[in-house]
This record gives sequence, structure tokens and C-alpha cells, in this order.
Amino acid sequence: MDSMPSPVIASEGHSSWQTLHEWFNEPHDYEWIKHQRSGRAIIPIFRTLLGMMTIIFGLSAFYKLIGPDTPPTTPGKALSIFMICTCVGIAACWFTQPFPGRRGLLAFGIFADLGIAAAVLLVPDRSSATFGCTVFAVTGTFATLFVSARWLVAHVVWSTTITTTVFVLAYLEGDVDITTLLARGTVLFGAVTLVPIFAHLTWRTLYRDAQYSDRDPLTGLFNRRGL
Repeated sequence: MDSMPSPVIASEGHSSWQTLHEWFNEPHDYEWIKHQRSGRAIIPIFRTLLGMMTIIFGLSAFYKLIGPDTPPTTPGKALSIFMICTCVGIAACWFTQPFPGRRGLLAFGIFADLGIAAAVLLVPDRSSATFGCTVFAVTGTFATLFVSARWLVAHVVWSTTITTTVFVLAYLEGDVDITTLLARGTVLFGAVTLVPIFAHLTWRTLYRDAQYSDRDPLTGLFNRRGL
């Protein structure tokens, strides 16, 4: 006689702290997009969007290089040229190569965060640099979809620290009123710091519930329908 499958018990009755603890420590499936059961061709769409995002990063660096806000030092200009060339190469990989795994996704996220930080810190006009910090919201969206909670928190800490630094430098420069900077900073704090955490927590909770829906929690048998 065949033994019954082990029941799959979904977590219930968790407090908010337990939910956050579970979210922060849960293993992350970096291959989820390759394993998703759908007839929709979502991977080519993601690759195209990420490739276009990389091109936009490169174009931003190019326009800064040739415009009035170009880095004033030779190392700064050299870094801009390096970023432009690197963006071209990475964009080509997104368009032509298979969707990456854990190392590729983390490498891209780190590259994007370091590149944005270098760009906003090298801009001589600090007021203009505060607007550049909005790009961290784009990399926050990437982190929400493709990296673990711990890496997302690392991204949020990094982007918030860089953004705060840029705003302090803009205040010390003295060209922008403090209330204007506070208004910009409040909006950016929501977009760069709070939204990625909220979105990642929600997305991972729904993803975990979808995994639980594969089996009946009482019998452990596969459901005929699942999320």
C-alpha cells in the first residue's frame, strides 16, 4: 500500500515581526523565472526591458560626459567613458545571451548601484545630482524582482546612504533652499527606501503562497488548480 504524501502546512497566525523575519531569512530562488509554469514568453520581455534599461544608463552617462555637468577631473571623465563602454557590453549580453542565474543577477545589480553612485557623486552641480538619485528607484525595481531580501536591504541601505550624502552636499553648496531639498528628499525617501521594501515583501509573500497552493495543506496531494 502506497504511503500518503506528507502534508504541506502553510504558515498561519504569524505576527508582523515573524513575517518580516521569515521574509528576510527565506532562501531565494534565483531561477524562478526559468521555472515558472506559463505559456507566456516572459523571459524575452524581461531581457529586452533590462537591456533597454542598461542602454538608458549608458546614454545618461554619455549626455553627462558631453554636457555642462561633465566631471571636472580626468579620472571622472575616464570613469564615465568606462561606464558607457560597459553599458554597451552588458546591454548586448541582455539582448543575446540566456537569462542569467544568481551570479549574473547580483553582478548586474552591484554594477548598477555602483555606477549610479559614481554618477551622482561626480556631478559638480549638486542640485542636479539630487534628481539623478531617482534612478535608484529603477534599480530598486530590479532588486524587488530578482534578488533576495538580504540583497534588497543591502541595496536600500546603499542607495539611501548615497542619496543622503548627495542631499547633504547640495545643502552645503548653498544654491538650493533647504525646504526645496527637504521636499525632494521626502519624495525620494519614499521611492528609493520604502517602496522597494514594501514591494519585495508583498511579492515574496504572494510567491510563497503560490508555492503552498501546489498541494492541499491537509492531504499533501497536488491540487488540480493552483496559483
